[in-house]
Formats: sequence, structure tokens, C-alpha cells
Amino acid sequence: MELEGFAPPRPFPGARHRTPLHMKAKGTKETYTLADLRDWEEATSDVNPPIRLGVIGDPVAHSLSPQMQNAALRHVNIEMQYARFHIRPGELREALQLAREWQFLGLNLTNPHKIAAVGLMDSVDELTKKIGAVNTVRSPAAHSKDSIPTGKDSDAQFVIILPSTCAICGCSFWVPAAQRAPSRFTARRKDASGW
Repeated sequence: MELEGFAPPRPFPGARHRTPLHMKAKGTKETYTLADLRDWEEATSDVNPPIRLGVIGDPVAHSLSPQMQNAALRHVNIEMQYARFHIRPGELREALQLAREWQFLGLNLTNPHKIAAVGLMDSVDELTKKIGAVNTVRSPAAHSKDSIPTGKDSDAQFVIILPSTCAICGCSFWVPAAQRAPSRFTARRKDASGW
């Protein structure tokens, strides 16, 4: 699926032109579930290229991440796919374990899983510990010899580099992340109705 109004990226001057692979998402579902992860070989038997990345949320059907990530993967000729996973809060631990067993390279977490995931990671960095939320999981298969899945929060890293006074619109987690991040700024939540 192509996004309307977006042209394919052009190579930088002097860069060699790459011909994109003709990857077709054969057999890919719109959204996968914990039941699919439990029987991943059956659920993805006709999927090509394989799904090795994804976003986990509840709800998650609205996410445009697969369209954006899959376009990027095709553009750089990486033969894998990114998919949506509708995982309920009580299913997160098992879903992360199954993704690890099926050798997913990485996952993005969205609401309501960001806070709960901190306690499920084998390793998180100091900033992520302070913030108390994970939105990116890098699996062992993504590293050469490392067997520890690591969790990281990239929301606060973005917020921290912003000026001391800013408006953050349309993101449910940036303000809470900013409130728990180092106190180089003050974060306040204001509902859209108050703007």
C-alpha cells in the first residue's frame, strides 16, 4: 500500500541508485493476535518476505507504522516485513516471549504497554529506568552475540532535545515521559479542548 501524496525518496547526490525489490506482502493479515503468535508457523506459512518486526498495542488497527516501515524496508532492499499485533494488557508477557522465540528483530510498543514492559525487559538503560516506560524492544536476534532483549524509551529522548517551552500535540505519551525525564524543563498536559 502506498501513501497518497508521498513520492518515493530520491537518492542523495552521488549515491548509487538502488532498484527496489519487488516484494509483495503475500498472505499478510491486517492485524495479528496472541493466538497467531502461539502458532506463528501456521499463521505466516504463506507470508513472504517474513515478518520480523512489529508494533504491539491495544488498540493497534489504526497504526500506520506498517505502511511507513514496510515502505522503508522495501526502499533499502531489506527482505522482511513489519506488522501490527493486537495484544491485550494481560497478554504482553507471553507475546514478548513468543516474539523472542520466533526471532523477531524488534518491536515497538504503544499504549497501554509502555509502562508494563519495563518490568518485562532483561535490560533497560538509565534514562528508560527514570522515565519508567519502554516503546522500543530490540531482540537478541538483532545483535551478534548478545542474548538479552533490551528496552528503550525514545519518546523522552525526543522531548529532552526540545527547547524549554514547547507544545507537544497528538502524542499520548510524550508529556508523561517528559514529566519523568531529567528536570531540564517543565512539562504540562493540556487537552486539545483547552487550546
